Amino acid sequence: MHRNLHVAEVIIDDTFDSLEILCIDLLLVKDRLRFLVLYRPPHNDAAACSYVNLLVACLEKYLSTEHTNFILGDFNCPRINWEKAYSPADHISARIFDFMSSRGYTQLINFATRGENILDLIFSDDDLIIYSTDCCPPVGNSDHCLIEFQFVTSSRSVHKSLSGDQGVPKYNWYKGDYAAIKYYLQNIQWDTIIWNNPNVLHAWSAFLGLLWAAVDLHVPRFNTIFRAHKKNYPREIRKLIIKKRRLWRKCQITSGPYAKSQYCKCTTELRRKCRELTRRHEENVILSNNLGMFYKYVNNRISYRSTIGALIGENDRPTIVTSDSDKANMFNEYYASVGVVDDGIIYRRVPM
Repeated sequence: MHRNLHVAEVIIDDTFDSLEILCIDLLLVKDRLRFLVLYRPPHNDAAACSYVNLLVACLEKYLSTEHTNFILGDFNCPRINWEKAYSPADHISARIFDFMSSRGYTQLINFATRGENILDLIFSDDDLIIYSTDCCPPVGNSDHCLIEFQFVTSSRSVHKSLSGDQGVPKYNWYKGDYAAIKYYLQNIQWDTIIWNNPNVLHAWSAFLGLLWAAVDLHVPRFNTIFRAHKKNYPREIRKLIIKKRRLWRKCQITSGPYAKSQYCKCTTELRRKCRELTRRHEENVILSNNLGMFYKYVNNRISYRSTIGALIGENDRPTIVTSDSDKANMFNEYYASVGVVDDGIIYRRVPM
């Protein structure tokens, strides 16, 4: 999940512990979207029938009646034809098909996701919100293709997206005219400033105002453009990535064993090259004997460095808190409720 998106996990009841399912809400300014991600094992025995009954019960309980829902995952139901609205008579396929059809959910994947079968599906109760679905190369040696889909909403996210450029003014300290700043500060009547600001905080605020006024006059500015971070791979790895995509497209057209073996061979070679690149980089960090470089590498390896995510209150009607001030107040109220007042008694250890 991208760190700039505000999400809240929906806790699934213990009754459904045997299911492989995750439920989250994507928080928008005026609305929210509910995502349920699931996996159904590829079995068709009596236990699988009980599993799908429990899965349908879970979906009935946690699908939102107020917001748009997405149900996505590997259903392992290759015999259902969603385009022609046909389902075989077996209990598992019929149960899933009847549930989705009776509640007005639209299935949006029309291409094979594993071999010649459509196993990975995306459902939504708003068929106009998704405007593109693409089949992408699998991750590693997985035999399931990666599905990329895009949707539109009428509300922007709680956090500003960093997909675009954001210009932030900064001072170019290297080109500052410090002699002019010194002359500017020397010609200020400091006695008058202190006389007019007898309070310490007022005097400090006045001093900072004069200091930043001098900086604004004699230090130039420039705009720093922040763009989404992209890894800069060496030429040989970039060529392997392009080759992998080309072989994947070839596998989609010609499903012979030779094309599949060439794709798997390229994927293995790409993984080996990436691991070798990581190994060399880590060796350089170790051999540099530089503590700052070590901590910089460790921090870059931490994938999620955002602040505290959305919090859910514990009232009768739980509210989702996203702003920093509301989070601080919620933590303060909680710690105050579980804390104890010091009774002033100092306990001394008695020697045995």
